[in-house]
Amino acid sequence: MKSIVMALALALAAGASAQFSPVQAAPTQAEPSQAAMDKANGLLAQAQALQEKGDLAGALKLVGEAALAVDNPDLMHKLGHLYQTADAQKAVPDHVALSLRWFKLAADRKQADSLAHYGQALVDGAGVKRDHAEGVRMLLDAREGGYHGAYAALEKIAETQKLAVECAVAMAARKGYEPAKQQELVMGRATEWRLVRSGAGDKRRGDTLSIYGARDRGMSESSAYAELHLSTGGFTRMETVVIPVGSDREFRYDQPADYVDASAQGERDAAEILSACKR
Repeated sequence: MKSIVMALALALAAGASAQFSPVQAAPTQAEPSQAAMDKANGLLAQAQALQEKGDLAGALKLVGEAALAVDNPDLMHKLGHLYQTADAQKAVPDHVALSLRWFKLAADRKQADSLAHYGQALVDGAGVKRDHAEGVRMLLDAREGGYHGAYAALEKIAETQKLAVECAVAMAARKGYEPAKQQELVMGRATEWRLVRSGAGDKRRGDTLSIYGARDRGMSESSAYAELHLSTGGFTRMETVVIPVGSDREFRYDQPADYVDASAQGERDAAEILSACKR
């Protein structure tokens, strides 16, 4: 079955107003019903008439109705771009929101380019509420769907978040926090850091600071892109843990016990580190 849906979208993008030749629907698109096709083509004819009269906002609105009528994610994606054109920016006051709306609708239907566009918007908080984890998930889906631009976007996120973790670790060390050795033993790097603020022996008291963020890809698919976040705590004493290693050796380390809430200074430390290092 043939449709002028995609041809009209391309023509609108170029600002054309000529007659359009029918083209095949997208190969991955489920075949729409004849009634849906008739409705879409009727809407597109009206859209073309509005465009020829200079009503681009009205034309784009009708193209959107046509895209929904045939549930065409490729046309939804093109509409997202159309609302970003210079002409649309002049004609449509809420062009940013409408552009993102169509990228989101196409992304919901697994259109790879739109997954990348909307995912990046979520990571950046550009026109939508920031959601780093969901944005990364969408970029990973876009990469899986064959959108090559997602590779560079993800690598940039990985590098940025790696620097954020390095910043947090360095800043914690400057404030006097020391890495928890058992965390290095188990996880390969210290996640938990601690600062003893008073006491001696097992009566030591202080604060803990757990630094989470981008890690090696081996941890999980999205671990390399994780956003920096911190958690705080406090402790009222230390205890020594002994782990046998072989028949005549043992590994000893001290760890906090009797956990309590972080001190006011511990909370301030975490807030300062997050403010300085979060990307």
